Amino acid sequence: MSIINRLAVILCGYEFIPHSVSYDGGGDRFWHAVPVCAYLMDTDEGYIIVEGGLDEHKLRDSGLRQRYFPQRAGYPTPLVAPQHEIMPQLADMGISPADISHLIQTHLHADHTGHTMSFPNATVYIQRADYDYARQQSPANGYIPEEFAVPAERLKLLDGDTILFPGLELVFTPGHSPGHQSPLLTLKDGRRFLLVGDVVDDRRNMAENILPGGMTNREQAHASMERIRSIMAEGVTGIFLHDAQQVQEIALAPEWL
Repeated sequence: MSIINRLAVILCGYEFIPHSVSYDGGGDRFWHAVPVCAYLMDTDEGYIIVEGGLDEHKLRDSGLRQRYFPQRAGYPTPLVAPQHEIMPQLADMGISPADISHLIQTHLHADHTGHTMSFPNATVYIQRADYDYARQQSPANGYIPEEFAVPAERLKLLDGDTILFPGLELVFTPGHSPGHQSPLLTLKDGRRFLLVGDVVDDRRNMAENILPGGMTNREQAHASMERIRSIMAEGVTGIFLHDAQQVQEIALAPEWL
């Protein structure tokens, strides 16, 4: 019996990236704006959030922005408008940071960890392979290690596929990063969702069989894409974190799916 009552998608901002980031070999002439999202589950174990989004404070302060989001000349930094901020959106749903009991990171790039440390009571779940790799990286490589310096008593490092709770499985999907994981949810009403994370950016990757750019391991990335394809073939709805069209088609917080 699943513990998950309902799911909400939180739009947390946008990134502006060349096609080469989303589509391997896509080139740098054409760019697109892609959403950054987090996901909230209302469960019998309390509120569970997936991803920490972007830290708007680092983006709005010029000094912090240069330190944490170093950009090549002409490359824009991410955007978090006031309506995208996670905390006010949670407050509008009647949820405080202390109400979050568990937090799942698909992986540890900086567009996923901005508020990982903002939930004081949350147990944080990260794949060990991703944690070990990311702690050796820097903002120049897309990582901000202090954003996931979770106290040891609240940090749970995982090794591969993990059934976290009834109705919530973390599927090991490496390739975009060494320890990427994708939550597979079964709600109490029987609906099933796969939070794809960054295995691929959007539905075009799947339809045209195009891997995203910037992979840490191409063979793993291809195997992970095929794994999510097989899961979705079982009637599971895939929710793609960087799909600019899908985010306009589905209900967003404060509404629940």
